[in-house]
This record gives sequence, structure tokens and C-alpha cells, in this order.
Amino acid sequence: MICEDLLPFSFVEGSGAKRFFVRRGIVPTLSDLPVRSTISRGALNDVYNTLKEIVMEKLPKDSAFHVSTDTWTDRYRQLPYIAIVVHYLTENFELMCVPLKTDFFPGPHTGPAISEEIRATLKDFNLNGSFMFAAVSDSASNMTRGLKEFIHIRCADHRMHRALTADFYKTAAGKRVLQLRCSLMKMIVV
Repeated sequence: MICEDLLPFSFVEGSGAKRFFVRRGIVPTLSDLPVRSTISRGALNDVYNTLKEIVMEKLPKDSAFHVSTDTWTDRYRQLPYIAIVVHYLTENFELMCVPLKTDFFPGPHTGPAISEEIRATLKDFNLNGSFMFAAVSDSASNMTRGLKEFIHIRCADHRMHRALTADFYKTAAGKRVLQLRCSLMKMIVV
């Protein structure tokens, strides 16, 4: 229930949840209810390990794949994160996108640190012997340095965002250049 509905672990300590668990016979008494720290310490690791096994079964064994990655800092608590996603085609040419990691990423967000995190994650999911064709990320200098040993494709969405928010495009000449670029993008995509 907590995972399915994306509820915080403190949900189990609420009066409504306590009544629900006792009335439904999930626990015999209120004293048998786990507290949020019990759930987050034990159950979360079990859920992660179970899901990791399922994900590993779906990953490509002998085919090429791509990796996309991004780092960011959340605006509320100012904590840094990294996400790593694997993309590949199945034998039936279905595009699969499998998130491997979205995790706290402390320390310097340098190119070598990002590269090491990607390598460690791929190794953790037994993809280190597979053929990684390309890595996709934004154009940040740390990403460019971190992915220099791979074919590095800069994300079109990130590039478009940078183009749209640049001061140059707020001028008349900039707007005209932007219109021309968008026209070219439409011709390429269609």
C-alpha cells in the first residue's frame, strides 16, 4: 500500500492506518504495528532487492544498449541526485527504458565521479561486459568530461531548453533564428 500509493513511511503511524490494520486483521493489536523506521530499514531493502532481480532479468544479455544520465539538486532540501537509465531494443524491436538508479549523489559532481558512478551501476547490474553504444546527457561540462570515453550524445531536450531560455532569443534577431531552427527541427523529425 505504501509503495503502490507513494505514501511516506510515517503513514503507518497515523490513526486511520492503525484502525485499518487492526479492523482488517492485518495485525492483532495496535502494539503489533511496525513503526516507520522498521519499515524503512527492513522492508525497503527487501523491496529493492526483489525489484532489482526482476529488472536484471529484463536487461539485455548480449545486445548493445545506451545509457542516459542526469544529475540535479532538489529545490526543497538542496540534496544532489543522479539517475541512470538503460535503453535497448528487444528482439521484437520494442524500445525498453529501464531505470537502474535514482540515488543520492554527494560529493563533487566531477566528470570522473560521474563516470565511476555509471561504471559501478552497470557492474552492479551485470552490464559491465555488455556493449554500451552511447551515453546521452545534457551538455554540462562535467557530463562531457565524465562521458568522454563513450560516444556522448547531447540530449535534444536539454539543448532546446537552453536555446529557449538564452537572452539572445529574446531579441528580434534571436526570435528569427529560433523560428528557423524550429523549422529545421520539424523537417528533420518528420
